[in-house]
Amino acid sequence: MPNNALKRASRRRLQRMRRMRLCVLLVVALAMPRRPYTAVNINVLKGQFVTHDLLHGHAGKLFGLIRMRAPTFFALVTWSRHNTTLQASRHVGLEEKVLIFMVVVSPVLSATLILASRKIRLPEPATPRKIETNPIYYPYFSNCLGAITAFA
Repeated sequence: MPNNALKRASRRRLQRMRRMRLCVLLVVALAMPRRPYTAVNINVLKGQFVTHDLLHGHAGKLFGLIRMRAPTFFALVTWSRHNTTLQASRHVGLEEKVLIFMVVVSPVLSATLILASRKIRLPEPATPRKIETNPIYYPYFSNCLGAITAFA
């Protein structure tokens, strides 16, 4: 019993030390002088002109930004115009809206594609033997790929 009491006391002491460290870090962070905000990317062009410059300028700019070539981008804009409720608004055109969306989403899509190519693999097309020989599972899982991975 005394051993458990020592462990609890030691744990409490450790938690207090961690809280104290966190408080010290917070005080130091708040006390540090802050640098004034300076805009990093100052562009005198308005959104529609930037969009036009990206879409009709050098092809490498657009591809570097959204990982998509201009014809593919225009096909996506046309598809969104006809198949979604996305529309141009008073100040922002449809091309600009889709471009903003792609700028935000393209890094995630690129990472997903890299992850998929390295980590995701499809299961074997053959039905596992344990499912084929069991009349309880076979009628329900005969054509399912990877339905029950425990049997594979």
